[in-house]
Amino acid sequence: MLPSLTARQKQIYDFIAKAMREKGYAPSIHEIGRRFKIASTNGVSDHLKALEKKGYLRRVGKRAIELLTSLGRPLMAETKEVPILGRVPAGGPLMVEENIEGSLTIASDIARGKVFALKVKGDSMVEAGIMDGDYVIVRCQETADDGEIVCAMIDGEATIKRFQKKGRSVTLKPENRNYAPISVSQRELRIVGKIVGLMRKF
Repeated sequence: MLPSLTARQKQIYDFIAKAMREKGYAPSIHEIGRRFKIASTNGVSDHLKALEKKGYLRRVGKRAIELLTSLGRPLMAETKEVPILGRVPAGGPLMVEENIEGSLTIASDIARGKVFALKVKGDSMVEAGIMDGDYVIVRCQETADDGEIVCAMIDGEATIKRFQKKGRSVTLKPENRNYAPISVSQRELRIVGKIVGLMRKF
């Protein structure tokens, strides 16, 4: 039987577990610090070291976190493999062999419906927590609600932006103040899918 946790250790463990269920990866030290108002990264590290010493998690490398069962095995949700697309074609089927560059294993609850992964290139969405080199998980759909983050095609190129619609006017908004919003007509825009998850490799 594993040792008992303090109230704060349990809160941090539950926060990590919830993030892994919903996003497929653990929060960063900075994200944990912000959530629990811990100003120092060393303070967060001390809590993680205590959880590791008690057998509740294992730290892999400098940043990755793996939760463990009472038997010391990785705590895994049901998973599913999804294809990584090297490019999003301007027309025709998405999942043809020449578009697929590999696969990612993600939590099954994120992978509902027809989904694929796309590697992010650039920093236009950093303020939404989407970094260069991340993989976004895209659920295929042709419509989006105002405020959702989407994968869209403009002039034959795929882009990840926040979808904003007012009447017949559509704006694709970057989440980086250094980039300008893109205004397009609905005829110029094709929504490929909605971003439903993100995976970051360390």
